[in-house]
Amino acid sequence: MYINIFLKYAAFPLIMEENINYLRKWLDITDQQFDILKAIHELEREKLVTNPTKIREVYEKHSRKIIQQCNLSGVLKRLTAENIIKKNNGAKYFVNFREIKSRLELKNKEFHKEKGILQDVIENTDKFICKELETNDVFMKAISIPELYRRLSKILVTAKEYYNISRFPGICLMHPISQAINRSEYGGLLLDRCLRKGDLKVSYITYFEVNRLLEFALEVYKKADIAFNESKLMINQLENQILNSKNLKIYYTKKRITWDIVMPIIDYPNEFFITLRDDQFRRVLGLQVISLESASKVKDIIQKHIEDSILLDENNCKEILNRVRDNLKASYKEFLKNPAEFKKSFDIKEYQVISR
Repeated sequence: MYINIFLKYAAFPLIMEENINYLRKWLDITDQQFDILKAIHELEREKLVTNPTKIREVYEKHSRKIIQQCNLSGVLKRLTAENIIKKNNGAKYFVNFREIKSRLELKNKEFHKEKGILQDVIENTDKFICKELETNDVFMKAISIPELYRRLSKILVTAKEYYNISRFPGICLMHPISQAINRSEYGGLLLDRCLRKGDLKVSYITYFEVNRLLEFALEVYKKADIAFNESKLMINQLENQILNSKNLKIYYTKKRITWDIVMPIIDYPNEFFITLRDDQFRRVLGLQVISLESASKVKDIIQKHIEDSILLDENNCKEILNRVRDNLKASYKEFLKNPAEFKKSFDIKEYQVISR
């Protein structure tokens, strides 16, 4: 686009300051050569003498760098040899815009050709990925929990579907909590693409572990009453999200899930992430798995969980989440009785919401 603007107007002042440096790259000249080229053009524009002395003054004024006369002469000779500037009989220099335009037109043709090649590669990416995955079979890598969410954030930019087996749907977390647990970018992408833009289908399979919410809220707000109220707000937010978005599906299961499994899908299942926990059920490590065969099997497992779970909708959402609210109240009362003992139970207590 910037090349087309320059080709149309062929003058430095009409190019935005933040874009003009692209011109240096397209002309394949150094920063110093480009600054001297701009100095010559400024003198021309102001209808001033464009001899080496004046060029040097303008260059040093704008660049705040000293240039020896012999070095300036060398740069002027190089630009003249490249036909980017010309020298008249009076030892005055001027910018050769015809040559510059000719070079940019050539560069523009090269860009269009490369764009066509790039588009062809993009359209055939699926074939390249499939071939690579079939060759490598399985790729597995242990990653930290923060790195897991960084990688998920990158994938979520272009994903079309997203499946998450977890103790509580993280899409309802308030921003201060997402920020505190280093999930603000990840959480923001889920909200934006699923609930605002509506171009990402998100499915959670969960058993509504309310201690999860209380744990997060206590870590951020410290005070029990505030943490309890924030947890209630997050449940209310989840209810609102369910009732107002066709792209968000929440499935309740009373089966305790040993591992949290996350599967973002761009075009087909080819990778997934697993959260590994310690003996206190605290998340300590993430595992990224890239494999067509393994991902296909995990997708089948996810589908089986969905079939065995209850989808929350306008008919049952309030009833089920009211039971979740009751469990939250029970957890809060237990915390008030013995905060130290209750905190030890984080991540290992389980509450059934409803019976099948």
